[in-house]
Amino acid sequence: MGLHSEEYQRLVLDDLKNLEGLSHPVKASLPERLFVRKTSTDNLHPNPKDEFSDPKVGPNYEIVSNYANGYRYAMESHYDPFLDQDPLQVTKVSGGGYMLLNGHHRWMAAERVGLDPMKIHIVNIPSDDDVISKINSSDKKVCVSFDLDEVLLTDGKRCPAAPNFIFPFNFIYKKRLRKNAHLLINELRRMGFEVWVYTGEFYSDDYVNFMFKLCGTKIDGVVCGSKRQKNDHRVSRAFTEKFDISVQIFNQMISVVNNRTKEFSVEQIPESGSAWASSAITTLKKMTFSAG
Repeated sequence: MGLHSEEYQRLVLDDLKNLEGLSHPVKASLPERLFVRKTSTDNLHPNPKDEFSDPKVGPNYEIVSNYANGYRYAMESHYDPFLDQDPLQVTKVSGGGYMLLNGHHRWMAAERVGLDPMKIHIVNIPSDDDVISKINSSDKKVCVSFDLDEVLLTDGKRCPAAPNFIFPFNFIYKKRLRKNAHLLINELRRMGFEVWVYTGEFYSDDYVNFMFKLCGTKIDGVVCGSKRQKNDHRVSRAFTEKFDISVQIFNQMISVVNNRTKEFSVEQIPESGSAWASSAITTLKKMTFSAG
């Protein structure tokens, strides 16, 4: 890992250097997102924030080789090499083509064996500048955040889930909000909190916001790719500079940070299951901080 092969130099480091400062994410139109399902590997660019693009980390060449061997076998056997794989998630960039959001190892493997084109799914993700602008436009002084993947979404096995989405949204949203999470969010908003979620996945604003709307609530913002990309300290700094109080609600605890005094407190959420949401509110109200 992290060793500079000629392949890595050409595909990643040279491409990043050539496009530095010249290309940034732009919004793809709805028809493009709906109907563009494949693109040449030459139209794909590495994500400079992904660890894959960090020379100190780089690709796992064993993973690349495994994908390459699978693609090669599929090509020789005359069947779809992407049959059992999700399309690469990409976002459109101003310099032309698309930036990879995930699937860097598969892209390198396809380049290695000459597999072209590749299946893609275009996503309009909120940029760091979009997120920071939304934070700075808030009129609130307190913020609460949730891990969307680990806390708010469930398949019903880890914790009770809200009812299934109605057709056809049950095919669009594979997981559901946990039971009574929408009531928790509504109460937090009534208490004066700005509500944000963060996720390791790459979703568009519209995708996430509409899911919460279907559940009878709303959020103020989403930070995508939080676990797959290098941390952008501008975003975290914007949160601490804007909000006096930052609250995070987890599955089993709540943390409260006073960003002005740097005081920090943690309390356990004593209930899980269906009582998790009401228990979270009761616990939060007992914690010492100013929400005014």
